[in-house]
Amino acid sequence: MTSQSDILDGIQTILFDLGGTLKVKGKWQWYSDTFENLERLAKHFTLVIAANQPNVTHDFIQASPVAKYFKYIYISESIAKAKPDQAFYRHIITDIPLDVTTAIMVGDKLSHDIEPAKAVGLRTAWLVRDKSSQEIAADLKAATARPDFTITRLAELS
Repeated sequence: MTSQSDILDGIQTILFDLGGTLKVKGKWQWYSDTFENLERLAKHFTLVIAANQPNVTHDFIQASPVAKYFKYIYISESIAKAKPDQAFYRHIITDIPLDVTTAIMVGDKLSHDIEPAKAVGLRTAWLVRDKSSQEIAADLKAATARPDFTITRLAELS
């Protein structure tokens, strides 16, 4: 098993999915651990939102206390590219510009967050909030790429 300290070893930039990762899927509500972990991580890393969301999501983020933690926000509708298309990640890599060897993508969907991020060279952390071991096994069996790390909560990013 990989130790927690290995997850962010050599990392400078953390990209986060939004729904199912930082906010509750289908709701305009942050998970209870989002604020404390973003505050902690923002002290040491450049934080980026990389999410398939409508443009109105910008308003939700900007009206929220989490806005101050993110240097970049990439919303699929705003950039006219969406996950799982690798072009979504390539756009971010080029725009920042981002050294993929010093970045990690954190997301809850293997097909949309992990697989395309790995395909463009990013390190990945799959967040499996509230998934049973059977659900995790089934998702991994169907996946075309394995995450570099599997975590159950944001606090494991240390």
